[in-house]
Amino acid sequence: MPAPIALFAFNRPDHLRRTLEALAANTLAAQSDLTIFCDGPRSKIETEQTNAVRNIAKSAQGFASLTVVERPRNLGCANSIIDGLTQMFAQHAQLIVIEDDILTSLHTLRFLNDGLDYYAENKRIFNISAWSPPPGIFKIPSEYPHDIYAVPRFNCWGWASWRDRFEGIDWNVSDYASFKKSSPRRKAFNAGGEDMSPMLDSQMSKRIDSWAIRADYWRFKNGQFGINPVRSYTTNIGMNSGTHCTTASSRYDNDISQAVSTPCMHAQIVVNKNILHAYRQALSPPLPLITKIRHKICGTWTGQTVKSILQNSKRRLGVFIEKNQFWPSVAGLLVNPFWLSRRELYRTLCKYAPGLRGKVLDFGCGTTPYRNLLSSSVTYIGLEYDSPENRRHKQADIFYDGETIPLDDASIDGLLSTQCLEHVSNPEQIVTEWARILRPNGQLLLTMPFMWPEHEMPYDFQRYTTNGLRRLLEEKGFEIEKQERLLSGCRALAQLFIAWLYDILRFGERRTAVRLVLTALVFAPISLLAIGISTVAPPNTNTYLDNMILAKRAK
Repeated sequence: MPAPIALFAFNRPDHLRRTLEALAANTLAAQSDLTIFCDGPRSKIETEQTNAVRNIAKSAQGFASLTVVERPRNLGCANSIIDGLTQMFAQHAQLIVIEDDILTSLHTLRFLNDGLDYYAENKRIFNISAWSPPPGIFKIPSEYPHDIYAVPRFNCWGWASWRDRFEGIDWNVSDYASFKKSSPRRKAFNAGGEDMSPMLDSQMSKRIDSWAIRADYWRFKNGQFGINPVRSYTTNIGMNSGTHCTTASSRYDNDISQAVSTPCMHAQIVVNKNILHAYRQALSPPLPLITKIRHKICGTWTGQTVKSILQNSKRRLGVFIEKNQFWPSVAGLLVNPFWLSRRELYRTLCKYAPGLRGKVLDFGCGTTPYRNLLSSSVTYIGLEYDSPENRRHKQADIFYDGETIPLDDASIDGLLSTQCLEHVSNPEQIVTEWARILRPNGQLLLTMPFMWPEHEMPYDFQRYTTNGLRRLLEEKGFEIEKQERLLSGCRALAQLFIAWLYDILRFGERRTAVRLVLTALVFAPISLLAIGISTVAPPNTNTYLDNMILAKRAK
């Protein structure tokens, strides 16, 4: 039985008529139950138009059943849709949603229903969208083999979802105050487009009336993403007359006749880095240089208050600090207490990570800090341990139970694991899993601490010497191609001394300003002194912090 359809209309009779005609022409329309929600007029002036909309709604034909909900008063775009979704999901486990300015292809209902059935048990999928940017502005790599792709964004121009994805949704965005101040969270939310955090800001300041950005924020908080078609099944005909689209535009017009009649779904769907980049460019194209300069001058010196300037400066400082945690620049020495070890690790990964090819699994990916070091041609899969905390805060594509990685035998070409193996309680079993999922001659790039204080307790279980780590891998079927000791001699001792100071000074509990002062005036001089001494001191590679191994899966 096809999923029921909810269609939302207001005061555009011509748009609704065209939308209903296209929807009724779908191959599954005659088997689908349709409910049309008609919002009330905002004033007497709109009564004629809203009545015309209701008459067209009541005359709709070509569906298994028709229900028309006539609002006695105007709820507004967002409240009308939120109320309608609440009613429909209370009655149905899954739902297809269309607005009155969305033209569908002949195969739209088939695509959305297939997606609902195929991904019902994959809780990482928030919704199935029928829309995709047109090929003229959205270039998908020619070698991409699938009919669908995943993006960290919710598209509402024809979509479908499940009741359990919307259960408990916080339409009030009760944690907005903390989100607004968090540069890392704003950056993570913007993964699907630079307009997303500003759009949520506009919603919370009541400059717009959007239900969709709030639904998108709920998707983000739950670590989910949306499924889009490579060729769009819908196009928007209301770009000059909608609540938020008041300017005529042909930028997003789609030729929906090119939509695939029987699309092939893909079980192990993940976000493709190249497609995501093209998608972001399509939805948030870069501004011309002269426009950026004008916005900078006018926004900073004539439009902003001193308070907002300080807030922006604080946000930029937060972004700089966050960036230098994993990608330490020279200036990062002033903000990262662990600059010595992190810079050595980063340089090593820059050297070897681009050599991984094909489908690459990032084991223990966290916030995927080293994803951009991989070649642009790889298919990236981030994996994390399955826990409520990790689902909220990590940016993994898949999760595992701590024992079995949910990938087929010999299904990946490369595996990256950075500073993670010490946190698994069963390293031999995990390395066996690595060998299982890697193809013959598939490469493993592994880094792991040898000397470092216990951390992330109680999930810090072991350290390995160079020989111990080599033996562990060789026993599980790996051939070691290269092994390096990272950050040795007096630089290692200096970093350990800084780590000791970090603990006794309770660095992590200090305010940001205090941490910056301590890092710049205490930790940075110690690091510089160690670098200077290391240039004249005899080398000693037996005292080192981290192991790096590049290995391949034996045939």
